[in-house]
Amino acid sequence: MFRAINRSDFLAGFILLLLPLLLFWPVTLGSNTLLPVDNLFAYEPWLSYRDELGVGLPQNQLLADLILENYAWKKFIRESIAAGQIPLWNPYILAGHPFLANGQHSALYPFTLLFYFLPLSKAYGWFTVSQLWLAGLNMYIFLRVLRANRVGALIAGITFALSTFFIVSVVFTMIVAGAVWLPLLLAIIEIIIRKQEEKGLTGYSPIPYIVAGALILGLQTLAGHVEITYYTLLVGGFYAACRLAMLWRTQATPRYALTLGGWLLAMIGLGIGLGAVQLAPMYEVVTQNFRDNSVSLAQVRGWALPLRRIISFVIPDFFGSPAHHGYFDVVTRQWQPLGLNANGEINPLCSHCTSWDTKTAVEAGAYIGILPLILAGLAVLQASKAWLDDRRSQPITASSPATSPARHSVFIFATLAVLSLLFAFGTPLYAILFYGLPGWNQLHSPFRWIFPFTLSIAVLAGVGVTFLNEQVSTRWQAKNEAEAKAKKKSYILAQPSFLGSLVYFLGWGLFWSGLVGLAIMLAALVIPGPFIQAASFVFDRSGLAQNAFADGRQFFGYQWPNFFKFFLMLMASGAVLRITRCPIFVPNRLTLRPRESNRLPAWQPLAVIIVAVDLLLAGAGFNP
Repeated sequence: MFRAINRSDFLAGFILLLLPLLLFWPVTLGSNTLLPVDNLFAYEPWLSYRDELGVGLPQNQLLADLILENYAWKKFIRESIAAGQIPLWNPYILAGHPFLANGQHSALYPFTLLFYFLPLSKAYGWFTVSQLWLAGLNMYIFLRVLRANRVGALIAGITFALSTFFIVSVVFTMIVAGAVWLPLLLAIIEIIIRKQEEKGLTGYSPIPYIVAGALILGLQTLAGHVEITYYTLLVGGFYAACRLAMLWRTQATPRYALTLGGWLLAMIGLGIGLGAVQLAPMYEVVTQNFRDNSVSLAQVRGWALPLRRIISFVIPDFFGSPAHHGYFDVVTRQWQPLGLNANGEINPLCSHCTSWDTKTAVEAGAYIGILPLILAGLAVLQASKAWLDDRRSQPITASSPATSPARHSVFIFATLAVLSLLFAFGTPLYAILFYGLPGWNQLHSPFRWIFPFTLSIAVLAGVGVTFLNEQVSTRWQAKNEAEAKAKKKSYILAQPSFLGSLVYFLGWGLFWSGLVGLAIMLAALVIPGPFIQAASFVFDRSGLAQNAFADGRQFFGYQWPNFFKFFLMLMASGAVLRITRCPIFVPNRLTLRPRESNRLPAWQPLAVIIVAVDLLLAGAGFNP
């Protein structure tokens, strides 16, 4: 089931660790802390000493919960352990309330040990890096189980781990800790069902995999965020149901599909049982929750993502950021601090920052990179084309594993991505969840469906890379073995494929679109007047933008870097697609077996670099 692990896999694991460490190095290897201590000075008694101590504006006021809430939890746990007590009850809020039962402190989560042994000022940074590394590594493992190539799995891992869903959720450590385990759980489900497909009509005992899946689910529940556990069970159940249906179709008998379905239910039961030390007392607390039936469906749908937020899927900071306190003046070509808004006031939506939408950046962080979106789309198109070709040639009677990523993964995750968007944007379809799932009416955050959407696009992007490698890059063949051994640069072009033709035109289109966009942005520095006038036309008709900016000049100045980066990544993505059609290779020093090629298509490491740079730029500066 697993392919042999070699140095390339260890390198991928190292890269997946290095990237979050690079993003959070000031709060791990450096002298800073991830704790937003500056937020304390917005409240008494610290407020009275703010001027005396020279404390300025909070770097990101949306991160206040990390110091006001989570830090207090961890400190209370440490004090209780030092006193030899179990922190069952918190006496410091009102007349006291249950503490351990609430769960969101993650006291029983194994990685919380970092908070018990490291200084709290450093523990948050290292905890975050460890969880983002797990997110990427687990996604890498899942893609390898789906038989994606290593570069595709690596890009999927980077996309998932550095997505803005995770970066903006760092303030909620329990959300990050709970979300990282879903890809690994899906990998276990895939292994269980795939083994039965390989065995045909011969049954087998999946007990070792059931135990592994239960351990993973148990770890996930101990993270302490029941909403993320609910999402994990929903997505895992959806994936398992789709795969079992395919198994049923393959074997033309429900026997083995139903048997494995029973095993998977047992896995869930065992996993919930392992987490019962946290879930059982949490359930008692939840039953006393005031949220039960406290709001209507219409109210919850009103808290979903507004349709305008679709822009932030490609330009993450279009609606501003609580971590941005200035703008780039295209006239003076200098960075300027924000002052009063168009109404002569401080921004009422986010004091002294550029956020100008009613949805906060923490709620609406949905950016996963330009190239991953394109790769995901290519995966869907290629899988659809292959499916249509099969239908024309002969009826499909089975869904068997293949050397390339199984086609079923594309259709499953494409469907999940569409459903996630429909739920996140609060369409009428959300009523199915609100009325159909027990306890869902207590969850007032439809925007959190960004989590399954992010997972889906990461998977599709990894599959897309593998399709490109198989259908496009490998079309360049050496004329004969002698020339290959002599490393001569003489090649013949194989029969053009659908995907090859598509990426040729799409690559050029994206490249030139990005280049023209960059030229327009640079022209705005030379003749800013017409661009400021156009921005003023939009600004004057946007009541929301007037909350943050004084005029169209400020508005355009803030958007200039956003659009510059968008066009830059568009051009870079087009270049990657175009290079897939070229016989350009780089040395592959990491192969261990003679059968493996000692050269790597140049577009593959280039794609990894572009995805990493894109997401690092998007996430940089949001957290301390």
